[in-house]
Amino acid sequence: MSNGISLTQSSLGLKEALHSAIEHDRESRSLYNSLHRSIKLLMGLKTTVNEDNKNLSKRIKNIQFVLQTWSKKNFGDCHEKIKALEFRLLNLHSGDVNNTNLKEEEDIEREIFGQWLRQELIWHQRSKETL
Repeated sequence: MSNGISLTQSSLGLKEALHSAIEHDRESRSLYNSLHRSIKLLMGLKTTVNEDNKNLSKRIKNIQFVLQTWSKKNFGDCHEKIKALEFRLLNLHSGDVNNTNLKEEEDIEREIFGQWLRQELIWHQRSKETL
């Protein structure tokens, strides 16, 4: 009889162990499925975030282009304006000296000075952006 009790106890222990293993397997599968769903969800979000970033990047580039165009249209290229003004001043100096030329020379020099101030302001603003 002791063998029978022992076998019964052993079978109960084996059944419990088997039941426990099955339950553990179910929990593992459930955890795996949950994790798998979360990864799919995150990958979907990652794709959406990447697409949003691409759209945002395109919008920023478009805005940058529009602002550059507006800036050149309204303010022009300071460097090019300075070169053109200096060329006019050089031509003025090669001509005769009279009151009209002196007045025009002062106007050109004032405009060159204003363009240099504007260029310096642009450089100062850009230096703040990179800091």
